[in-house]
Amino acid sequence: MESGSPSEQVFRGSVRLNAKNELGNWKPAGTGFFFTFRQRSTEVTCLVTAAHVVRGKGDIQFLLGQKASNGTLDVSEPLDFVCSSSDFLFHETEDVCLAPIGRQLNGYLGAGLHPWPFTWHREGLASPELLSELRWLEDLYMVGCPAGEYDEVNLIPVARRVTTATPLQIDYKGRPAFLVDGHIYGGSSGSPVMLINEGAILLPGGRGQLGGMRTALLGILTHAIHDNVDTEIGVGKCVKATTILDFEPMIAAKFNLQLEEFG
Repeated sequence: MESGSPSEQVFRGSVRLNAKNELGNWKPAGTGFFFTFRQRSTEVTCLVTAAHVVRGKGDIQFLLGQKASNGTLDVSEPLDFVCSSSDFLFHETEDVCLAPIGRQLNGYLGAGLHPWPFTWHREGLASPELLSELRWLEDLYMVGCPAGEYDEVNLIPVARRVTTATPLQIDYKGRPAFLVDGHIYGGSSGSPVMLINEGAILLPGGRGQLGGMRTALLGILTHAIHDNVDTEIGVGKCVKATTILDFEPMIAAKFNLQLEEFG
């Protein structure tokens, strides 16, 4: 992610997504975050969310703060972004979609404004080496807008601690997914699920490591698991974040880029 402490990144990396209701007013629809594809000198920054948050909703709106001259985030005059339904690319099999926002970013930059999305990159995804260091039961963070809750004044979403309900190292039911233990509320769909370790780290086998730091984007929350009578059981399903890389061929085709040069 961008510079700043992992704790700051947790809060600055998610935005509330709004869609218009039948009266034409913006209402909370879910959560999104940002991922940037890199190809040599070209960067394509995208809004990422769960596909069902977008389908059938029309336009999707969110706010971004600006980068101040002293390098801090200025939230006093947030900038308005709107993605139309045609902007989104949808994963072929998983409940994930994304929309490039470069045109709007460049439009604001051309007007002398400085939108500042805190964004993930490929190197922020969990590597096989990192996954081998993780326990089957891990504390993770999910940052989004449960029940539409969001601090519009400071552009701050809600951070919640969850634990793995199935191992990250295993594809749940053969799909690129895992489960987390935690109550999942409407508005949370599309939230990034992350590993944020600052300080002491507990490794498999009870081994400890002092003064360590580990951060990784692990998944995208899609929905709560319900029983046969539609009661939420306190478990949520997440699509693994590595599925974002499945969009590289679509991004390459859309922007006339060489797929083999992504990194």
